[in-house]
Amino acid sequence: MPPEDQIRCPPQPFVDKKGVLHTPGRYVGAEPQADDGVPFEEKMAQLTAQWREQQEEARRLDDEIADNLKFLRFQSSVYPGV
Repeated sequence: MPPEDQIRCPPQPFVDKKGVLHTPGRYVGAEPQADDGVPFEEKMAQLTAQWREQQEEARRLDDEIADNLKFLRFQSSVYPGV
């Protein structure tokens, strides 16, 4: 028996026989996704562009919140300088 702070892995024949997969998504509720036919590179470019737009919007909203808090003279460690 391994010490409590160590992980014991089953032998490969056991894993193969049981059909155990070491992909967490299989066990935490991630549903399989249908292929939408969009090439990976194109999809990643679209998702990256969308993420960058969302980051810019988040910065804009953070600045707007900070300005509103300054207007209200609210002091916060979350918004330094406010």
